[in-house]
Amino acid sequence: NVNIACVYGRELWKIGFAAFTPHTNCGLLSREALVLGISYDVFLKFDLLMLMRFDAVFMLPNWRDSRGARLERSFALALNIPVFHTLPEARDWLWKQDDLTDQQKITEPAG
Repeated sequence: NVNIACVYGRELWKIGFAAFTPHTNCGLLSREALVLGISYDVFLKFDLLMLMRFDAVFMLPNWRDSRGARLERSFALALNIPVFHTLPEARDWLWKQDDLTDQQKITEPAG
């Protein structure tokens, strides 16, 4: 899942999103966390706290196979945060937003 998430994260950056990929935040720590006694639920709580600040959520193709992804999706929908399942769907939504200039500042090279 980490590799798939990274691929989609890069594509979302290319479209113009400032994408947060939770897999890259804690994916490498998960083995160490088990040794240290940090539970999966601790990572999940952090993830949901971050999600509350998001403008939108993108689901990976295999999201149904992940307890965390299912929870993220439900949580986002409960907060009326748009949830996307395809890159074109996400791109179309992004380019309709009023804050496009903020997105452009992130994705366009300085010059």
